[in-house]
Amino acid sequence: MANTHQELRGQSLLPNERVQAAWFVLQTQIMGGASKKDVREHYQKAMGYIDALRDAELIDAADFKLMATIVLRALNDALERLHNQAD
Repeated sequence: MANTHQELRGQSLLPNERVQAAWFVLQTQIMGGASKKDVREHYQKAMGYIDALRDAELIDAADFKLMATIVLRALNDALERLHNQAD
């Protein structure tokens, strides 16, 4: 697992392939956002998705914290990328 990106570490926490696929789509949308507004909107969708998983008891508090950290990191990386492109 040493060569695995941080964003991929959350996959084993998810209950099935459908949930996992949606999770990776959300991360990809955050990281590929074309504007800061798009990135923030995708981040909010991802946080809503994580909340829904927790509310449905598909993830526990530790999983929630890990997934929230992953999307926050994706948000920060995407915003930094957009900031650097503007320079």
